[in-house]
Amino acid sequence: MYPPESEWPENRTTQSEDELALKEVVKSPSTAVHLLVSISANMSEKKIDQIIDINRFHDLTKLLRVTALVIKAAESFKNSVINKEGTRREHMRLNSTDVNEAERLWILAVQWSAFSKEITFLLSKECSCTPTTYVAQFGLFLDEEVIKCKGRLNNAPLPVNTKNPILLPAKHEFTCLLIKHSHESAKHSGIRDTLTTL
Repeated sequence: MYPPESEWPENRTTQSEDELALKEVVKSPSTAVHLLVSISANMSEKKIDQIIDINRFHDLTKLLRVTALVIKAAESFKNSVINKEGTRREHMRLNSTDVNEAERLWILAVQWSAFSKEITFLLSKECSCTPTTYVAQFGLFLDEEVIKCKGRLNNAPLPVNTKNPILLPAKHEFTCLLIKHSHESAKHSGIRDTLTTL
């Protein structure tokens, strides 16, 4: 038998990812909006890692969703779309494109912080300078601003992302979150299955 409704405990809602992202934007709105507005101006200005502290996240999905929400909020502020409460909620809904763009921004930021010499070489039009060690060793190239590796799988009937993997540094927090996510996706099956999933 259930007690009467008047004796039920109060329903306490937990903090949603939307509220967490909005709090992240409110912390320093002028800096965040300024940096995010100029983020598409130049490849060297992609500094999402200076806006969002990756060390506060222990889950890749949450990091990408919060990043996507922060970007959407910055775009809304930029375009002066937030004039009614209903408009705010409508524009703060995420889709897969938003999360994929957040992931791409994180990859670019990580690559710029770890492989700036390689990116500078790949962006330079002069072929007279000698390539850096990683460029020669991994056959690096830029694919839509992202550094990818060439390998022996180029003629294999595999998807392009499998044939040409993205280059990430071994000792970066984003790489650790990506490996952890792959390990959980492989149902903690082991190193071989995690590498295959990754």
